[in-house]
Amino acid sequence: MATGSGNGKTYFLFVFFSLVSIYCLSISSARTSMNYGEGFMRVSALENFVRTGHLYVNSGNWGILGRGGRRYIWHEFGQDIFVLPFYLFTRRTAYGFFLVNAIATALTCILIIKILLGRGFSLKGATLASFSYGLGTIAWHYGSKTPHEHAPAILFTVSALYFAIKYTESFRPRHLVLSALSIGFGFITKMDVLVSLLPLGLFFYLKRDALRKGGVRLPKAAAIFFALLIPFACVMLYYNYYRFGNIFQTGYGSIFADQASKGAGFSLKYVPMGLAGILASPGKSIFLFSPVLLLFPLSIKKFRRKAGRDFFLVLCAYILVYTLFYCSYFGWSGDWCYGPRFFMLPALFMTMATAALFDSWQAIARSKQMLVITIISASICLQIASVGANAWLGNCLHFGISDDNWPNAPLRNFGEVGTWKYTSSYFVPQYSQLYNQLRLFSISVNTMLDRDFPERLVAGLALEQPAPKSEDYLLLVVLLNYYPLYATLDVWWLQHPGAPAYGTALIIGLAGVVSILAIMRKWRKPDEGQYAATVTGAVEGNDK
Repeated sequence: MATGSGNGKTYFLFVFFSLVSIYCLSISSARTSMNYGEGFMRVSALENFVRTGHLYVNSGNWGILGRGGRRYIWHEFGQDIFVLPFYLFTRRTAYGFFLVNAIATALTCILIIKILLGRGFSLKGATLASFSYGLGTIAWHYGSKTPHEHAPAILFTVSALYFAIKYTESFRPRHLVLSALSIGFGFITKMDVLVSLLPLGLFFYLKRDALRKGGVRLPKAAAIFFALLIPFACVMLYYNYYRFGNIFQTGYGSIFADQASKGAGFSLKYVPMGLAGILASPGKSIFLFSPVLLLFPLSIKKFRRKAGRDFFLVLCAYILVYTLFYCSYFGWSGDWCYGPRFFMLPALFMTMATAALFDSWQAIARSKQMLVITIISASICLQIASVGANAWLGNCLHFGISDDNWPNAPLRNFGEVGTWKYTSSYFVPQYSQLYNQLRLFSISVNTMLDRDFPERLVAGLALEQPAPKSEDYLLLVVLLNYYPLYATLDVWWLQHPGAPAYGTALIIGLAGVVSILAIMRKWRKPDEGQYAATVTGAVEGNDK
């Protein structure tokens, strides 16, 4: 097999197209995402920016009250910059957000492969580890189902590490600049990207001897790194002033101030419940929503031996820092219907370790191989259920409807069961969000198999009934029974029937199949190790 850089780029293009195809096929219908919650705020703010040049939200109920009596999103605005061209291309619809998230998640998986190749792992093992993240965790959900900013923020976080690794190998200033810029763009996209400075700083510290031999002074490099972050900090300070008239008043800070009496914010007192909930609760356990993470403890010994002590310590630092950071948050659960979304970055680094497992596949006992295959298959099936069912309806089932009288039971007061009062329920099996999401997926499939579904679907389309208001959760329950578009599998080409949609879906699907077949063909080449070294500019040996 040829080992030129051109072939390396071709391989990564195949990886990119295979993942983007899968994500695009499972993109949300955008009906609920445009009319509910944080997704609605993002779409509304971007629409106003295009029309008026301002980033306020058209809603009397969502957002934070700011200057001029207008409401603004409490999130950072960086995502809007990347979404804007896609938003305009898709004729000002929410699909622009979904496309950006699909692309960002696919690019993140490519960076995972590149980082692992540089640590000495095989092309096949690195690719399977990246697919374990991209298709076996909640990353798939956030790559196709929501307009939230997690996907681009994670891309920038991993990009910062990737260019930091390149800098310690090449000592080229541009890699240091790119690493700092990744943190900067990540910061204006999602502020918690700054947490990654701790494990990133540990990485530079562990590599201080290599940097010294390369003629790099660590204090000078650190000064350049942080100097590049100053413009991004200034932009965020102005953004705070633009919204609230105070450069130090952030959106999340306003939420914490408004809900301080309910325990909003960060505190060490939340860590025990948050840690227990994320690891073991039936409502939010990462191992229930992403069983592939169970392979992490089976992989770490082999991973440490092959990746080297330094990189292993950095990987553990990312996992530990982000886990403790979000466990100390009053909303540690993420308050979302499918999985602990705050655990996406630790999940990424946990799945990276599985590359060692895939590389030693032939040496693994047959029974252990079957166990690994079963775990990975279960993870992928759970993600299919996640992207198949309507996310917001799953949230409604979780928060408001009793099991014994669905769907005619009255809703509880949604405001009374917010995260700060409702976290204990994640330890009660009947309130498991996984159960409700799988239940909704089952309802969707049964609805489509109903022999009366085609007639009901045509009737529903003819009514052209508008989406319900964000506060009217009871109407959602009614729609599940009487408006079948809301009970079908929540993917765009089923929600919008017609020849163009199905034709487009067929083309995207074929592109994905061709890409996957091309990837598997590359794996069978005998000089895979040489190929991996060429694509990554491989390091000369692992850390000791």
